[in-house]
Amino acid sequence: MVLLLTNKIKNLFSILSILMNLFLINFILFVSTPTNLSSNKSEQQQQDRDDRLAGFFLQEHQQPLQGEAESSIKTTTTTIDGEMQYGNHGGGGELQQQEQASRSGYVRPDIMFGHVHMSKTGGTTLNGLLANKYERVCGIKGYSYDAYQANELALEKPGKVNASDNPRDKVILFGHSVMEEIGYEDCDYVSQERRWTFWKRFSEFHEIPMELHIPCRDRIDHLMSQCNYRHKQLDCDADDHDLFSAVDDCFAYMNRYSDELLNLKNIHVKCYDFKNRYTSYIKYMKQFLQPRRLESKPYKRRETNLPRRKENECIWSRPDVYKKVDRYMLEEVPYYSFCDRCLGSPDDITREDKY
Repeated sequence: MVLLLTNKIKNLFSILSILMNLFLINFILFVSTPTNLSSNKSEQQQQDRDDRLAGFFLQEHQQPLQGEAESSIKTTTTTIDGEMQYGNHGGGGELQQQEQASRSGYVRPDIMFGHVHMSKTGGTTLNGLLANKYERVCGIKGYSYDAYQANELALEKPGKVNASDNPRDKVILFGHSVMEEIGYEDCDYVSQERRWTFWKRFSEFHEIPMELHIPCRDRIDHLMSQCNYRHKQLDCDADDHDLFSAVDDCFAYMNRYSDELLNLKNIHVKCYDFKNRYTSYIKYMKQFLQPRRLESKPYKRRETNLPRRKENECIWSRPDVYKKVDRYMLEEVPYYSFCDRCLGSPDDITREDKY
């Protein structure tokens, strides 16, 4: 009983002390204020006085009262501190991402994405489209940082534009050394057309895991596109040895893929269907990449191949040749074996039941 009475007396004295200080400050301000000020000055001075009183009041309340008042203040402080810790220390999982998204509009993914640009799989256009549409795309056929101006220059040119003709496509003109000079630390999406060993660096890249995407195209159609790129034709009447040798001569940069990619630490290899590269694949990437503030429209593709004359490709009218060439590619080329296993599997990004 004595202790409770003592606390109440202390609280009473604290309140009286605050009231006396408030009275003293008001009196000093009143005495120091001239009576002949204009109304505008009086209003400003009144606002300044209110601000000083508010600051004084908050400063006084930093010292908690005892008993019931102290408990109330601690509860409020705990709630505020809890929210601050939640916002600053990265906890909360999905809730924290939602809170961050509500503030910034974009939540950066906790992984990087890689694109193995297999020759003649539409990678030039895909890389250019993504760089023109999203931030932090870093590719041998397009970077986000100058994609807008590169496409605007391409649009100014009549007719078709070759990949090497545009002066803003600096990476295309000067090659891989430019990408190495820039680095990949600020990239969310990397598209590269080098030998498969290029991707080994991302096994231990600042402890950021990577999802690596492999394009998969119909084998025979892909072969014929490569033959067109190499300016070669198959002789459907040749014996198997010469036929398969001609197939090998058509292959373009198949060393960009290796089954060794499947064993790299912190890299998860997935595939996508070439037919869906501009539809469901871009829809998939839209979930992770940040849209650019400005997008140059329409995107003008850069040509890398001469037009194909499919009617001159004998393999389409020779089912026997078609079958044995297809089997040869599937059994002898690791890239095609991987695609055969991956398409339709859970690692197929563009599998129909996903969208």
